[in-house]
Amino acid sequence: MNAFLKRVLPWLLCVPLLASCKASEKPAAVPVDLLEAYSLSRPEALALLRLADSDFQSSSGVDLYETEAVWCGKKLPTTLAFQEDVPRLFQADAERKASSKTPEELTGFLSLFEAQFTRPKSIAVVDETGSGKSLEYSSEQAMREIQAFCEAAGPREARFTFSLSSEGDDCVLAEFVCRKTGETPEKILISYSIQNLPPPLNTP
Repeated sequence: MNAFLKRVLPWLLCVPLLASCKASEKPAAVPVDLLEAYSLSRPEALALLRLADSDFQSSSGVDLYETEAVWCGKKLPTTLAFQEDVPRLFQADAERKASSKTPEELTGFLSLFEAQFTRPKSIAVVDETGSGKSLEYSSEQAMREIQAFCEAAGPREARFTFSLSSEGDDCVLAEFVCRKTGETPEKILISYSIQNLPPPLNTP
């Protein structure tokens, strides 16, 4: 299980966004570090919400993402304005992908969970059908699932959920909603909500 987690966790830290501008056109970096900004009470459960190398720009030249995150009773802002913030961990990969000539190359990363969970127990991606189906993925499978959800969003929203639970700790649930803008070239918007859920009750 530990080997599986080592393979999968780095990919679950990353959600690709859609690139539509050249690297030379990017504005100066503006870091996003909600952990430091809001002094949340469970850093071991939250770590950082960091938006990195998005390449998605609004008409004002500032990247916009909508988010509603609730941690330990604290509600974070519903809109984050950010530009480029590339963690060193993903720098080489981001530079490689930024040079792509394909307009719809998925190049960004949304860092959700850092390795703050000391006892990871399960990682699952749950589909949007309400069936409750939960599957464990290898790193390659996880990336394919993420991209497939976003690329197939169409006019309707596509939803998928990540959950990461640790034995003795609360469960973290992250839901993503992908939708296409209908613009040319096409852009994909990804909004997300994150909740720190209580652990299940122990039954005799």
